[in-house]
Amino acid sequence: MTRAVSRTRPQDVSPLEPAEFGIAFQLALDAGQSSDNASSSSPYERASFALKGYFADRTDTFVSADVRFQALMDLYTRDILVDWVRFGSGGSVRTEIHPAVLDVASRLRLSSNGKFPVRKFLEDVTQTARRNYADLDQWPLGDFS
Repeated sequence: MTRAVSRTRPQDVSPLEPAEFGIAFQLALDAGQSSDNASSSSPYERASFALKGYFADRTDTFVSADVRFQALMDLYTRDILVDWVRFGSGGSVRTEIHPAVLDVASRLRLSSNGKFPVRKFLEDVTQTARRNYADLDQWPLGDFS
């Protein structure tokens, strides 16, 4: 895993299909939040291990999903996605991320340090939400019409 990541510069990872990244993101998130795998010391290691297993025969796809997941989690932990995340509606404890966030995270080019350029990321998310998800009127993000 480390060898493949070190050979691929973050800014050179391939885009993924949004649906494929959505599945990978959920898999990684669930694995990272699980404490079932005691051999992994951090949530990011558990997430990465789950992605590696899921993309076992597709190294380039694994690398892209892993780097993109970590870059997206960086935005989340820095509260940059606060307008695009909602917490546990209707008795659910799950955190929901607007689908436009996953769409953009699946394809936007990362910077050389493996991060998403914040301003560009948020602009693309807003445009994607307006264009592809205008029907999500119950999402607490304001008027996108």
